[in-house]
Order: sequence, then C-alpha cells, then structure tokens
Amino acid sequence: MNKALIIQALSEPVEATAEINSVVTRVKTDRTALLKDILLAVEPEEIGGRTALAGFFYQFLVTIEYIIEVMEGKWDFVSVELHEDIIVGKDNVIRFSQVKTSMEPDLKVSETGIYSRSSYEKDGNSYRLPDSWVDKLLLKARYFPQNQGFTTQFELITSFVVTPSRDVNVSAHCKNYNFNSGIPTDDHLLGRLSSQMYDKKNQRYFDYPAICGEEISSLLSRFNICKKMDLLNSYDFVSLLLYRLSEKLEPGIRVSVEDLQWLIGLLMEKCQAIGDNLVLYIDKTEVEGIRQQLHDRAMSTVGESVRRYDNAAVVNHVFDQLLHEIRSVELYDDLEREVHAYKAHLVEWVSTGGTIRNLINRYLDGREYSNKYREITEHDQTTKLLELFNSALLLILINEEMLRISSKHQSLLVKEMGVQFLSFLSLNRGETLDIAVDKVRSIFADPELSVDILLHPPSTVLLQGRFAGNNGPSKTVAIYEEQPELTELPEDDSLVNLKIILDFLPGGKLLEQYDQIYAFSTMEELKIHLKEFWGQLQEVRDGSI
Repeated sequence: MNKALIIQALSEPVEATAEINSVVTRVKTDRTALLKDILLAVEPEEIGGRTALAGFFYQFLVTIEYIIEVMEGKWDFVSVELHEDIIVGKDNVIRFSQVKTSMEPDLKVSETGIYSRSSYEKDGNSYRLPDSWVDKLLLKARYFPQNQGFTTQFELITSFVVTPSRDVNVSAHCKNYNFNSGIPTDDHLLGRLSSQMYDKKNQRYFDYPAICGEEISSLLSRFNICKKMDLLNSYDFVSLLLYRLSEKLEPGIRVSVEDLQWLIGLLMEKCQAIGDNLVLYIDKTEVEGIRQQLHDRAMSTVGESVRRYDNAAVVNHVFDQLLHEIRSVELYDDLEREVHAYKAHLVEWVSTGGTIRNLINRYLDGREYSNKYREITEHDQTTKLLELFNSALLLILINEEMLRISSKHQSLLVKEMGVQFLSFLSLNRGETLDIAVDKVRSIFADPELSVDILLHPPSTVLLQGRFAGNNGPSKTVAIYEEQPELTELPEDDSLVNLKIILDFLPGGKLLEQYDQIYAFSTMEELKIHLKEFWGQLQEVRDGSI
C-alpha cells in the first residue's frame, strides 16, 4: 500500500479518489491495523533496541541449553544475571559464562572487549584497569579459590566468530569446552593480560595471585571461547534445542516453537528481584518441575486417546494384579465390586487430567514436581501403587464411602474420606517417622504452597512402605505455625494464629489387616473388625507435639 496515501488519509481531508476512499474506509474500520502497517513500513533510525531484544532472546536460548544439561545431570543449578550472565555448578565445579552478541557475523579480537582495558589517570600517571571481558570473568575466582577445593571455569559465548587482529590471535582458547588444557607462555591473550594494572578501589597495583590465589596463566588455562549461532539466524539452534528437549520427554512427544516460547516466558516469571536487578536461580528439582510442565504442555497437542492411554493402561494393570492377588478370598465377589468402584474413580481422575506420574511423585515425595517418578523402575512403580490401592481399599471399607483424590491439593497426596482429609506418604527402607515429619514440615514451609492446603490441611498422614518403625506408635506433631499480620481480619479469625497439627500414623498395622480379609466369611464382620481396628489405631498417640 502507498505509504504517502496512508499518511494523507490519516491527516487532512483531500479530494477523494478510489484509492484514498479505500484507505479512509480502512481507517474507520481498522485504524489500529493501519497504524501497524505504517510502523512496519517506516525504516527505523535506531536499531539498538531491536539488537538488545535479539541478544536477550539469544541469552535465554543459551540458558535453556544449560537447563537441558541440568536435566542430564551435568549440573545441579543454573542462574542468570547473578554475578554473571549465566552460572552453572555441580559439586565443587562452577562455570561463569558471559554472553556477547553482535549484528556482525565476525569481529576482529581488537574490535571486542576480550582484552581491552580502560585507562585510568592518577597523579599524572596512566594506568590500566582490570575491566576487560576476560578480567571480569577471571575475577570471579576470588570467591571460589582453588586452594579451598573449588574448580572454576570461564566461558565467553559469542554470536560471532572472533578473528585474529594483526598481532593477537585467540584461537588457542576456542577449545570446544576443554577447560583444563594448559596454555603456552607465548600465548597472545596471556601476553595482553599480563601487563601491569591498577586497583582503583584500593588505590594500589593490581595483583591476580593476591586476589584470586592463582597466576593469570593458571586462570586462563580454564578459559574457553564458544561461538554459538549467529544473532539473527537462530533457526538451527532453536531446532537443536527443540530436538534435545523432546528427547527429555516420553517417546512420541515433541516440543514445538510455541512450547519453547512458553518456556522462556516461564523462566522470566521465575526471575526474582535482588536490589535493582532481576535474577534467575533454579536448581535441579525446579528443573525437573519445568521438564514435567513442558511435557504436559507438549502432551496437550497429542490426541486425547493417546494422552490418556498410558495412564489408563497402568491403572488397569495394577487393578488386574490387585484382583488376582485376592482371587481366592471367600469375599471375592463383594470385594471385586468395591475394587471396580475405586478403579472407576481413578479412571475418571485420569480422564480429567490426572497422571500416574503425578500420583507417584505426590505419594513418594509429597510434591507434584519431583524426580521420584523417573527414579523408580516399572516394577517398583507397580509395587508402590499396589501398596497405595490396598490401603485405600481398606479405608473405603472402614468409611463405607469412596476415598477420592482431593482437588484442593497439588502437593501432598491427599484423599477425602468423608469430611476428613487424609494424606498418604510412602517411605523407603531405612527412613523413619521423623524423616516423614521433616518432609511434611518442609512442604508446609514452602512459600509457594497453595492457600488451600493451609485452610484445609489433612488431619492425618498415613505413612506407608517398609520404613523403620512402620509398625510403631502414632505421633501427633505441630508442623506449621504462623501469625501473619492481617489487620483487616477480626481478632478471632483462624488466620491470625494459624497452627496446623497432624497425626502421623505408621501404616504397617493397616497393611497387616489386608492379610486378615481371608479370615472373614461376611462383609459385615470384616467391616466391623476394620472399623474397630481403625479406631484403636487412631487412639494410640505418644503425646508429643
């Protein structure tokens, strides 16, 4: 469309022509779209902001690549803008990365800030400050000295190729992630950075060994320049990230560009304000949560029947095994009806978005996003689900009402038994009741905990598994107490003094009752026995809070 005619139509009246009439009609009906056409047609005078936005996107793509490496176990955490553009670490190893972008596909080393230092004048003397790109990286070693057992690595990630200048070549530092190779004494970068510098803050000459505990040659031996994709040609890099992320999901699930954009938005949401800066820090547990959210998002593009098949298949398999185990019980027909009713509830839960992964994570770890589901074998998964379903079946017989997975909770596996909220938590061999208490206490201390679980906490936590003391006494514990400053609430409001006390019941005795169902010939006798047992179990306390 003719830009002059558009501008003319938006300003003063002119003699009508067919083309202008068309434009005027558009102005009246879609003025915003027309303004967009003009803005896109006008050549911008400055593109610094556009370049900065591209650089921002570039840095997040590199961050996602490191998040993938956290998923692979190479790192324990990744941070963005916390002392450096990107930092990753595992055990005693920490890597500092600066991300540098340019519209140019290549730059001479003299055109970058790799070794260039600012001048400083004092008392008529000229000095150089340790403020080059490399200096800023190497100086992080002062916080993680080698003599205290830390191993530091330094990385310059670029969107451009660093080419040699007339007398400086840094190709020896493009080592393809080899952070432990030595450098020759005549290394060009070492020569440039070995010149005398001045410590402006302390008003004295600058000395790397005194500040970082190492010679600069030792520090530079762990410095690497890594060229990624060109700034404005990110298609190949994005495709690689989509492929690698898809590998971390279940077979047949593929991550799309839209999923990647969602992930960048999620990372931005997770940024926290520290002073005047926004920083991101996520550990491997949070990364696992991201992986699972990404899986669920990518899964939503798969057909409904495919999405539900795996979860429904697991439910069917476990219930088939449960029925097989009680096939010789005299009350089999009555128990089968109860089993199928409970199975129908779980199938309905799956059909509305519930997953076996979610069930396992919450049952084993008390958290929706956890590594537990991925850590256990298929056999152990079936064993744990049988353990859970067997107890649930007994509680259904005791309560004579369906034991439903509560929709009010997304962390602890809470089920509604009438008006009571009952949580299930499985422990491993060697773990104790005190470990369970600490785990539940940490869940309630989580600042991101839903208000629902505070307002409707489970009254009882049923501990299952072959842990130490699984047949021991119950314990009543205050696991959460808070006195928030909520002046707008009346003094007698429960939130003014919020105290949550839970009963922890070792479930060993409950599962022992599962073997007793063979001894009864009528359902009435079995239910009476189970109700008496449950009442006695809940009455046993050690009185400690």
